[in-house]
Amino acid sequence: MNTYIPEGYKSLLGVYDTQKAIGLLKRLFEDQLAANLNLFRVSAPLFLEESSGLNDNLNGYERPVSFDILQTGREAQVVQSLAKWKRMALYRYDFYPGKGLYTDMNAIRRDEDVLDNLHSVYVDQWDWEKVIERRDRNLDYLKSTVMDIVAAVCETQRTMRAIYPQLQVLPELEQAARSRYDAEGKSMLQQYQLLQGREDDERSAWEAAMEAWQKEADSAAKRTQTAAQQDYDAWQDALKYYRDKANAEQKAADGKTYNTGAAAPAQRTESLSSAAAESLERAMGNYFRAGDSASAQSLLAQYSGRMTPAQKKRFAALFSRYDAEAGI
Repeated sequence: MNTYIPEGYKSLLGVYDTQKAIGLLKRLFEDQLAANLNLFRVSAPLFLEESSGLNDNLNGYERPVSFDILQTGREAQVVQSLAKWKRMALYRYDFYPGKGLYTDMNAIRRDEDVLDNLHSVYVDQWDWEKVIERRDRNLDYLKSTVMDIVAAVCETQRTMRAIYPQLQVLPELEQAARSRYDAEGKSMLQQYQLLQGREDDERSAWEAAMEAWQKEADSAAKRTQTAAQQDYDAWQDALKYYRDKANAEQKAADGKTYNTGAAAPAQRTESLSSAAAESLERAMGNYFRAGDSASAQSLLAQYSGRMTPAQKKRFAALFSRYDAEAGI
């Protein structure tokens, strides 16, 4: 462990008075911070169940201190950070917007990178969290909160200087803190405005690109719909043509039968011509491709009595290609 002591440093209080002053300082600051930010004190856990997922893993590689609990048989972890737990606590305490919590957190960070007089494996620090409205997520609210924290620090120092006159040699924090804060605040505002301007430009470009894309998508959808309708109309026309042709050829062949499937009692049944058989095959094929196997079966039943053995074999093969039963 490397302990760094600034050159010329000398404790203004004795060892025990330093301990007393630290305890008083913590109580004063807690009260002042709570009053300025509308915070309420809650007790923080020293350890959490590993399965809860509430222990923050910091940078992702720090190992928590773990141990098993005899009576529950579960694994627990000493907290490393309360970042997740505080949000859960705000929900469980049902705090409304404008109200928050603070706690005195004790933790162990076994993988702390640097150990010196400012960094330790043992952590003792304040933690606070507050519920705010969505409209308060802006730079002005952030600046106001920072000023409230600065005011709490400065008020605490004034009280400590009054109780311990030895501390009068230290400079007052308020003026220096406010001056530095104002300078940093202006710099933050400039950066925020710059980023805001970039975001506005980028959003405008994105909206223009989205509008152009939407127009092109609508146009493409319309073209696709038109083409699909044209294909469907052409298929219907072809189907009507071949069916009408088959009926006309049937009528020409027997002179009396038209779309009934039955011949006149005194009429000799004529076999299908090769042209009629070809038209029937095309019509049935169109029905099958359209998923209308019932219409193909109907045509087959209507004309199967006039088919030659070779034609029946030909139509049976057609039905087989579409996994349908010809039954002839």
